[in-house]
Amino acid sequence: GGVGVFFDSDRTFAGSIANRGPAASASESGMTALYSFMISPLLIFADYSASKITPVPIKKRNRLRKPRPGDMGRVVQLHGELYAREFGYDVTFEALVAEIAAGFVRDFKPKYERCWIAEMDGVVVGSVFLVQQSRTVAKLRLLVLDPRARGQGLGRCLTRVCIGFARRI
Repeated sequence: GGVGVFFDSDRTFAGSIANRGPAASASESGMTALYSFMISPLLIFADYSASKITPVPIKKRNRLRKPRPGDMGRVVQLHGELYAREFGYDVTFEALVAEIAAGFVRDFKPKYERCWIAEMDGVVVGSVFLVQQSRTVAKLRLLVLDPRARGQGLGRCLTRVCIGFARRI
């Protein structure tokens, strides 16, 4: 078995899929078609509406989830620390990231936009946002991954789940 996770605008559902097939689980409770499940050591993102499955190597202790209170501050902090250390940016860049995050929360359009938070052992280590730019264009924003979490497939998962959602809307 494994653990199933559904992402939608309201909540994340997790549960055992040991005795249920992924197609049956994906349609439960009218949840979105984006469905992921853990098969050690792979996290597989599947878009069942298009019958596409994309395996991505990722360690079991890592996961993607919807944002919770406090996550936006951590996303801003991660960007500020990383861009200062790797590119020499100052606090004005951190202020810009805070404005983008605040705008996302304030103007959130659940049908067209998403944020995914990457965790490693329960610690927020990354994010990606998808925001609507126009009726036909979505923009990937605030993709960041703590250097300690690199090389484990999390960045690839963040990018793929974001692009997969954008293609469906």
